[in-house]
Amino acid sequence: MIRRTINIAKNATSIGNALLLGLASRSGILGQGMLGMREVLKSEAEYNTLTIQGRSPSRTSFRVELHALADLRGFLDPTDLERFLCWQITEGSKVHLPGIASNQPIHEGYIRLVDFREVEYFFEFFGDIPKKSKSERPKYYFKGAKSIRNLKQIRAWSTLNGGVYEQSTGKRVLDSTLFFGKSSVIRDFIAFLKTVNLQ
Repeated sequence: MIRRTINIAKNATSIGNALLLGLASRSGILGQGMLGMREVLKSEAEYNTLTIQGRSPSRTSFRVELHALADLRGFLDPTDLERFLCWQITEGSKVHLPGIASNQPIHEGYIRLVDFREVEYFFEFFGDIPKKSKSERPKYYFKGAKSIRNLKQIRAWSTLNGGVYEQSTGKRVLDSTLFFGKSSVIRDFIAFLKTVNLQ
């Protein structure tokens, strides 16, 4: 009975998120142009486990700065599979993961709202240039999601669980939990809102 009540509440939360976006659509706010934003997600070493072949697992800090644009002409069109509820990660985005990629640019990726229940994050980046090797620069990708069905919506929208993978092998090299404004969610959320802009 308790589990059923929780599931009903979570479904109601998902419906609420959908209704808010629908209201914005009907009001014309999301009808044209581009919607830009900047988001910084980070966490200390205790939240990230790095596993590199030939080494013992270790802890490391992790920081991601994302610049993204959504084309509002397709953002609310479910027939537009590329742009529906999707932001494309753009120039200026970068990742800092000691031991893997030190302030390396993100080449491409996206942030996508899925069924109003979770926000998927995916992006690709090159690792640092090997110091004592003639091999090519390794390439990695990050894949994760925010579960926005959580009844605690502030925590849901500010916590990103995921991992970093080797592009060539698919091997997971980092288990991570990133936070948006862990020290002061309200302050950082206000700063985030200032980066949102219509173009």
